[in-house]
Amino acid sequence: MQRDRTKPISIDVSCVERHFTALCKHFNHFAKDVAVQAEWVAIQKAYGAHDRHYHNIAHIAHLLRAIEKLDVDVETRMELRAAAIYHDIVYVTANQALYRQNEYLSSARGVEFLGAMRAPDAFIDKFKARVEATRTHEIDAKVDYNGALFLDLDMSILGTKPNIYRDYTAAIRKEFGAIPDEIFYPARLKFLQDTLKKDRIFKTDLMHDRLDTNARMNMRAEVHQIRALIDRNAPKARAS
Repeated sequence: MQRDRTKPISIDVSCVERHFTALCKHFNHFAKDVAVQAEWVAIQKAYGAHDRHYHNIAHIAHLLRAIEKLDVDVETRMELRAAAIYHDIVYVTANQALYRQNEYLSSARGVEFLGAMRAPDAFIDKFKARVEATRTHEIDAKVDYNGALFLDLDMSILGTKPNIYRDYTAAIRKEFGAIPDEIFYPARLKFLQDTLKKDRIFKTDLMHDRLDTNARMNMRAEVHQIRALIDRNAPKARAS
């Protein structure tokens, strides 16, 4: 049975904690350090908030497990870990003005901690660019392949099995529960249609080859469902 990915469980918390600890150790800071302990509590609180139905600790754990499987050097793995852990640490949906700042606020939150860990400037610069790029999901793979790979991993839910995709769309709707249907669904439809128009949904050949076909199938099915829902809810013209 597929478990409900919208409800974080202890194995996901343990996974994220392990990767967070490894990131801190890389900069010679350890779990017993007061700053590290306080940050881990803050991370759990952010991703464990009651309104986090998809962008929660399970999503972060999913990314980190995928990063574990990549054939990359230690430094790249650390860069991807940092981006994964912090990229959604701020995620506001009810206030649209604040929603548009999520990626920048998440980036700033991570930059602050990485600075305190004395991460090199080059590391922080890459981190900042990659987290902020999750707003548009646009990075040139020829300029920053690892950044493009991170964005592809973040979008990999689009190409998953149909039942998992349906769980994902239901969770996203819950996260935007304060937004009425007449606003949410046209916006969601536009995102899907704009994404489907692209020659490539995924920037890297690795993820394109693995996920493009399933992603387009999932999104087209959702487009059909949303159009049917909008048609059902559209006001009917009166016969004169």
